[in-house]
Amino acid sequence: MFESWWWVFNDVCVEDESIVVYDPQVVGLDPTGEKTPRVDLSAIQYMFRHAPYDLVRKAVEDGLPHHVGNATQHSLDLPNAVHTSNHHRLPYQLNIRYPTEREVASKPKFSGCTVPVLTYCHWPHNFGEYFIRTPSIIHRFQEIKALSRNMTYLVGLPPNMPADPFNIDLLRPLSIYEPTTWREFSRPLPEGTPSNHTAEGVAVRCFERMIVGRLQGGSYPEVVRTAEDIYEYYAAKPGGPPPKGPRWHSNVTNPPNTIKVLIEHRPYGGTRQFLHSDELLRECNSAAPLPGPDGRQIKVECRLHTFGASLVEDLRAVGDADVLVAFHGAGAMNAAFMPRRSSLLEVRPREFGTKHGGWPNQWQPTIAHQSKYEHYFFWGLCVDDPELSPPGEQEAAGLEGGAFAARDRHVHLKWPMLKTPLERILQIKGSVDLYEEAVVKNDLMWLVEPGGSMRPAPELTEAIGLKPWRIRTPPKPRRVLDEVLSSPAAAGSLLGPSQTLGSRLRSALGPWLPEAWRSEQDDWRWGRG
Repeated sequence: MFESWWWVFNDVCVEDESIVVYDPQVVGLDPTGEKTPRVDLSAIQYMFRHAPYDLVRKAVEDGLPHHVGNATQHSLDLPNAVHTSNHHRLPYQLNIRYPTEREVASKPKFSGCTVPVLTYCHWPHNFGEYFIRTPSIIHRFQEIKALSRNMTYLVGLPPNMPADPFNIDLLRPLSIYEPTTWREFSRPLPEGTPSNHTAEGVAVRCFERMIVGRLQGGSYPEVVRTAEDIYEYYAAKPGGPPPKGPRWHSNVTNPPNTIKVLIEHRPYGGTRQFLHSDELLRECNSAAPLPGPDGRQIKVECRLHTFGASLVEDLRAVGDADVLVAFHGAGAMNAAFMPRRSSLLEVRPREFGTKHGGWPNQWQPTIAHQSKYEHYFFWGLCVDDPELSPPGEQEAAGLEGGAFAARDRHVHLKWPMLKTPLERILQIKGSVDLYEEAVVKNDLMWLVEPGGSMRPAPELTEAIGLKPWRIRTPPKPRRVLDEVLSSPAAAGSLLGPSQTLGSRLRSALGPWLPEAWRSEQDDWRWGRG
C-alpha cells in the first residue's frame, strides 16, 4: 500500500533547508503572508533506541547531534541516555516561506532542467523500514511515469540528524544524478561550484518545479522488484557484486553441489544474537552432505555476515547465498537481494513466533506471498525453549517487556535445528510449485519446545494465513455461501453485527473467493487496498 502524500511547488528557491516560494499564483493570493504553504510532517516518526523523549526533544531544540545509526546502536550523542527503544515524533516542520523584498528584487532565474524531489519517511535509519518506503515508492512512481530518473532525490531529516550511508546508496540506482540530503543540497554555495546533483553540473538554488513527498506506507511486492534493479546497477559497477550465477537447484548442466547458508550476525551484541555461532559454523561446515535433487549429495557451506557496513558488501554476500538465516528485522530484508527462489529462514526467539507471532507474520511471510513466491521462499524456526533463547540486554535490565522483549531475545541455534529446515529446503528443489504444496500443507514452520525437542508446527504456519497462487484450494461448502448471500441476518449472527456485507463475504469466503474477486480478497487480507 503506497501511503504517501505529495506536494508540487512552482518557482522556488532553496536555502538552508528552507523552501522560498516565488510562485505568483501562491504569493498573490496571500498578500498578508498568513497562509504560507505547509507540508505536514507531524506524523513522521524517528527511532532513538537509547533515549527518552524529553532528551530527544531537547536535542532537536538545542541543535545537538541526536542520531542512532542502524548499525552503531550505541552512538546516540545525548547525556544520560538509557538502553531502551523509543519511537518519537519530533517538533520539526519543513520551513516554507515567501521571499523578502530584497530577494524578489534580485529576480532569480529558475532552472527548468533540475527537478529536486525531497522525501521524508518513517524511521529512515532502519534499513528495512526505509527500504519499503523511499526507494520502493520512488521506483514504483518511476514505473508509472509519475517520477523520473532525471530528477534529483533528496533525503529529508530533522536538524543535525545525519544520514546513514544506505539512505543514499539505495537511491543512487534510481537517478542519473547523485542523491544527497536536503541539508547538503540546500546549503548556500558560491556561484559556479561544481555539483553532481544537478543537470547543469554546478550548484543551483532556484527551480521551476520542486516536489516534496511524505512516505508513511510502503509496498512489499515493489521491494523485491526494486532490489533486483539495485543489484543489477551495482553489479555493473567496477568492484560491485558479481552477477548471480547458477544455484544448486538451477536447471543447467552440472549445477553446483553446494548450498550456501548466510547467517546474520548483528553488530550490537545486546539483542538478537546467535549465541555460540562459532560452534554452529564448525558443525555446519564439517557436516556430511545432505541428500539433494536427483540423488545428488549437497554440501552445506555456512558463514556469518554483519549487515550495514557497506551496501556493496551486503549485496556481494546475499547475492551468493542460497539460504539467509536471520532474525526478524532489517537484516532479513536483505533477502530481497538474493538469487530468485532462494530461501529465508527466519529464526524467532522465545514467544516471538508463538505468543507474539502476529507481528513478524506481517513482514517476511507477506513479502514472499505478495511476490508470488518467485523471489524467495519463507521458512520459520520458533525457539521457545528458555534454555536456548535467553533474554536480551534490555529485558534482563528490566527495561523491556512484552513483544519487544520477545523479539530481542537471543537464540542458541544448534546444527540439528538448522539441518532440519535445510533438508526440507532441498526437497523443494527451488520449485514454486513444490513450495506451494508446502504452503497448502502448512509445512513451513518448526517449533523447538521447552526441553529442546523440535517438531513441525503446522499450527504456526496456518496462523500466518499464506495461500498458494497456482494451486486451487478446495471450494467452500455451498451451504455456508448460500447462508451469507441470502440472509444478512444470518451473516450477522455468524460473523458479528458490526461487519458490512462486503466484509462478511470476504471473511466467510477467505481464499475460496471466485477468481474475479481474488484481487479484492488479496487487498483485504494483506492491507494493500
